[in-house]
Amino acid sequence: MDQQMQSTLEALRSSVIEGRAENVRFRLDQLNLLHSSLLSHVDEICKSLSTDFSGTQIDIETEFFLTTDAVRRIHETLDFDKSLKEEYQVSTGKDNAERRAAIGLAAIRPSRHSRLYSIVNPVAAALAYGNCILLELDGTSPGVDKILGSILSQTLPSDIFAISTSKLSENILSQADLLVDQQMHCPQTSSLTLSPPKQNLVAAIVDRTGDLELAAKLLVQARSQPHHFSSYSPDLVVVNEYLYAAFMDTCRKYMGSQSTSKPQVSTPERQAFEEVLSREEKGEKVKVHRSSGENLTIIEVLDRSSPLAQQKIDGPFLILLPSTGMVDSVTSLRASTPLLATYLFAAPSVCKFLAEQVPSQATYVNQIPTELLVGPPSPVSHSHSLHPRYLPSMFSNPRPQYIIPGTYLPDASKLRVMALRKLNHIAQRPGKALGFFEQGILLGLGSAALIIVPLVSWGLFTSGKSLWRLVQARLI
Repeated sequence: MDQQMQSTLEALRSSVIEGRAENVRFRLDQLNLLHSSLLSHVDEICKSLSTDFSGTQIDIETEFFLTTDAVRRIHETLDFDKSLKEEYQVSTGKDNAERRAAIGLAAIRPSRHSRLYSIVNPVAAALAYGNCILLELDGTSPGVDKILGSILSQTLPSDIFAISTSKLSENILSQADLLVDQQMHCPQTSSLTLSPPKQNLVAAIVDRTGDLELAAKLLVQARSQPHHFSSYSPDLVVVNEYLYAAFMDTCRKYMGSQSTSKPQVSTPERQAFEEVLSREEKGEKVKVHRSSGENLTIIEVLDRSSPLAQQKIDGPFLILLPSTGMVDSVTSLRASTPLLATYLFAAPSVCKFLAEQVPSQATYVNQIPTELLVGPPSPVSHSHSLHPRYLPSMFSNPRPQYIIPGTYLPDASKLRVMALRKLNHIAQRPGKALGFFEQGILLGLGSAALIIVPLVSWGLFTSGKSLWRLVQARLI
């Protein structure tokens, strides 16, 4: 198998060297064909999604829409006339400083969650910059892998696109110019990798200034089937103790409105989690609130040292951690590695403070976008992208071209004079606003004055009155 894959890899490498997919017209055509093929097989694709994964028909339709929309958006990034103009900029005496080119051969290892989106999005993004692609479809999702493998093989040319029906060996992966690795536990074998953070947590903070109903509704939805498989499903929810009881009651209300179309899928990760949960419950480090059905289980963390407050979770579980206020919420999360995402439910001014203090790859304020729960995590080497999760620029390298000579150096006789120039002084206006500590001092002095001034006034009045009486008595 490795020998056959090696031959396939060499054929793809030849296409990379020849620049087979670099022409912008060719790239536009391939994206058009890909989009058309997806639309013409919509029924088969949705049926395979229904077979392989739990979720309602709306969930399936949502993933299909986001998948085709990602191809459409990526297609719209290509402008034939603009690309042609940029290609000939140097020939007309102009710099092409923003030029980018394909990385070369991209190997893609998709995640199981949102399998359709996780495959098509990076394939389309790689095609947009003229990369050749080696896709791993190892049968993790039999229905989707079969129908999508057939569609892609019939749509894309075999000299720029190939599929491996088994896991790619490290030897093969090491020969790729770029590895798109959506599986958090996989080793990095390529010199350039688009991979998510390894097991980074997703957290939510519900402050006393936040919308309790909105927070409970969105968090319950994000932890219910099928979204709890998403890497962006919240692993830990930090709730202000002032509204902790009310928040739990509201969560139970929305738990009853969640429906499951299929039985829960048991995974090795979930089994390991439930073993830890059983041990922590016996040790009275957590309190478990089990529902009558399988919709969702609420877990209260009673001891912050519990591993359940520090690990990613798999399954319909909502883990809650009480906090005494904003600072306590920040402290409970700053000890962790930078978070994959943070959801803040609070007043905008409070969210501003929390977003600055909690390290996170992305922060969402008073929202958990549905499209975020579809697809793989964003790669750590690029800015977070909500949708499409993979952008064409991620599959390109800067290749600037310059023809205009630089004019940075002055004449040799002026080098010393120019080097000794001082920086422009930026004037700072005199600070007239009261700072935090000044406000505290004045508030304290004002509070003391409200007590002391009346007492002193009353004391002076009574003393003066007594003195006057004494003087009058002596005069008589």
